[in-house]
Amino acid sequence: IPLVGIEHWSELNKTTLPNNILYRGNIAYNNADKIISVSESLKKQIYKHFHHDSIVVHNMVGEEFFIQSPMQDRNSDEVVFVSTGSLIKRKGYDVLIKALITISSQLGFWKLNIVGDGPEREKLQQMIDEHHLHNNIKLLGRKNKLEIISSLHNRDVFLFPSRMENFSVAVLEALSAGLPVVATICGGIKECVDKKNGLLVPVEDVDALANAILDIYKNLRNYDRQAIADDCKNRFAPEVIAQQLTSIFEEVGTKH
Repeated sequence: IPLVGIEHWSELNKTTLPNNILYRGNIAYNNADKIISVSESLKKQIYKHFHHDSIVVHNMVGEEFFIQSPMQDRNSDEVVFVSTGSLIKRKGYDVLIKALITISSQLGFWKLNIVGDGPEREKLQQMIDEHHLHNNIKLLGRKNKLEIISSLHNRDVFLFPSRMENFSVAVLEALSAGLPVVATICGGIKECVDKKNGLLVPVEDVDALANAILDIYKNLRNYDRQAIADDCKNRFAPEVIAQQLTSIFEEVGTKH
C-alpha cells in the first residue's frame, strides 16, 4: 500500500527526543514512500533526529478566509491588535503582556484582543489586572471559524509571541486578512513573514517584542493590506497546496 507521511508535530523542534519517540518515528519513516514536512525548519529537524529526507509542503489557509477583502483603512485613532491561539505556555502570551506593559504609555489609544482559551487564562488575566490593562487587553475565549475571520478583519496588527511552532496556520489566517504581523522567530515563521508583511523578533525577548510592536504601531500605514492578502493567497490557498500534495501522491501511486 503506498504510504505518504505528513509531519507537523511541534515537539520535533526539541533538541533531543525521548527514545520511544525516536523508535516509533523510525518505524513510521522507514515504511513511508515519501515524507512531507510543513516547513523547512521541520525538514531539518526530521533529518537531524531520524536521518530521513522530506519534502516541504506548507500548511494552507481555508478558502473561507479569502472571501472578505482586506480593509485598507479603519479611519480610527485607536490601533487594535489581535492574536489567536490556545492559552498555553508554549504560545508565549505572558511574554506578550510583559512587552505591552513596558510600552503601554507610548501606544496612545490601543487594544489587544486575544482569541482562545486554555490553562494559562487565569494567570494571564491576573497579569493584566495587576498592571491595570483590563480596559486594553481582552481575553475573548474560544471562537468558531466565522468569528475568528470577523476578529481578524477590522483589526490592525496580528501579534504572535509563540515559543515553539512548526508553521503557524494562525499567522497565515492573519495574513489572509491583510494584517501585518509581529512574530517570534520560531519554526517556519521566516517562510511566511518578512519585511513586506511584518517584523520578526527572537523568542522570549520582551524588549525586542516591545520595540517591534512600537515600530509597527508608528509605521502602520506603510503596509499594503491588499498586497499582504494577495501574497498569502498566491502561496497558501487550498488550490495551491492541493496541487503540490496531489503531485506527490500521484508520484508515489505511479511508482507502486
